[in-house]
Amino acid sequence: MQKSLTRSFTAIVAVVTLSTGLAACGTPAKKTTAKPVAKATIKLVVNKKALSTKKVTIAKKETILAAMKKHYQVKVTKGFITAINGHAQDPATNTYWMYKVNGKMATKGANQLTLKKGDQVTWTLAPTK
Repeated sequence: MQKSLTRSFTAIVAVVTLSTGLAACGTPAKKTTAKPVAKATIKLVVNKKALSTKKVTIAKKETILAAMKKHYQVKVTKGFITAINGHAQDPATNTYWMYKVNGKMATKGANQLTLKKGDQVTWTLAPTK
């Protein structure tokens, strides 16, 4: 009787172990990387001259700053973009990068606003008053 119980217990443990091991071999975990979902347009203007206009692919909940880092060479200082593709701000002449989204001046930082399908972002390097 003792041997029968031991064999039954061993068989149960083996089945549970195999079942658990096979379950772990199932479908892999989903990647958490954001998938491209839409297009937006980013335009750079320096001295009233359009330097670049790019139609870019964006991911869901992607910030303007993240998109800028993906598609341009940007320098960020204290949370502000201070240079794009080698064109830098100049505090001595009050020249700063400012941006608009769909024609309206942004009211938040580029790291706080997310892009949406069809958004048009225009970055302008110009003196402020």
